[in-house]
Amino acid sequence: MAKTRELCKDIRDKIVDLYKSDETKIELFGLNSTRRVWRKKKDEYNPKNTIPIVKHGGGNIILWGCFSAKGTGRLHRIEGRMDGAMYREILANNLLPSVRALKMGRGWVFQHDNDPKHTARATKEWLRKKHLKVLEWPSQSPDLNLIENLWRELKVRIAQRQPRNLKDLEKVCMEEWAKIPAAVCVVCKPGQELQETYDLCNCKQRFLYQILSSSFLMYQILMSCNKMQINYLKIIQCDFLDFCFRFRLSQLKCTYDKNYRPLHAL
Repeated sequence: MAKTRELCKDIRDKIVDLYKSDETKIELFGLNSTRRVWRKKKDEYNPKNTIPIVKHGGGNIILWGCFSAKGTGRLHRIEGRMDGAMYREILANNLLPSVRALKMGRGWVFQHDNDPKHTARATKEWLRKKHLKVLEWPSQSPDLNLIENLWRELKVRIAQRQPRNLKDLEKVCMEEWAKIPAAVCVVCKPGQELQETYDLCNCKQRFLYQILSSSFLMYQILMSCNKMQINYLKIIQCDFLDFCFRFRLSQLKCTYDKNYRPLHAL
């Protein structure tokens, strides 16, 4: 939670110099081929209002892409199954030339998620040798990657072109990716999603604090009871200290040790 909140701050501060990358799957026929029709309420199953279903989407291609607030970088089709060696080759042949083409300067920060190929020791060593600064990414947070908004933009543009085969699909992808203006890339910035994530982290933290504060208040009331309840209070004491240990509430634990632990000596 804390890392996600820090990430939101970092992205908002470094948006101009942040260079995002990721992979995506583009299907020939599938979610990319959404069509809308005018029909009556009970005509949803009329053949003229439906489209045939193609098994497995009619095939697909896997793409790697990158972009910054200055525009889109190169788009690369991944042939076969990508491993760490292939990923490093993609970075060498596409990332660095894209950075130079967009004139990113020396202060830019590279971003990719925690895919095992991205976090492999050899990949980290390659990035270090290239003197690339990498944004630390929290675990299980693929939805925070800003390139997802640009993938959506690309898929909408592909649906309008309606390619008929995989070769045509790849060609359309390359053409439409290059046409995406820098103004759209700037729109793909930390907006409502990151702000909502940041607020959610703060909300969870405040909620946890309220629960512990209420529990601590109840504990104070119980600790003021008579000596007949000491055995019961010792059980509560263990649970409360476990809470402090789990959530690392050192200040709260120190307050307890100072003010209430002596009561158990009665």
